[in-house]
Amino acid sequence: MKNLIKERFQELAGIKLLKEADDFEREDKKLHPTEVFTDEQLDMVSDMLDVMFKKLNINTDLQTSTQEDQNKIDALFDFIDGYFETLGGTY
Repeated sequence: MKNLIKERFQELAGIKLLKEADDFEREDKKLHPTEVFTDEQLDMVSDMLDVMFKKLNINTDLQTSTQEDQNKIDALFDFIDGYFETLGGTY
């Protein structure tokens, strides 16, 4: 489940998945999360996302998720993106 959430977060953030990224052909020239954070730090973020999704009652299982779950995920990441924009970023 951690990988599913991590991959979904990367997809919504516009980051190519590690298995799809080609170091020599990255379009956005952004550093990959594994180039910025340690595995331990990324695991911590995954754990926090797991807790957040459970508290918000969001099903992340692709086999049983509904359109409502997808709407919640999209709205959540739009909110997070907006939060960073209020900090002065252009994410």
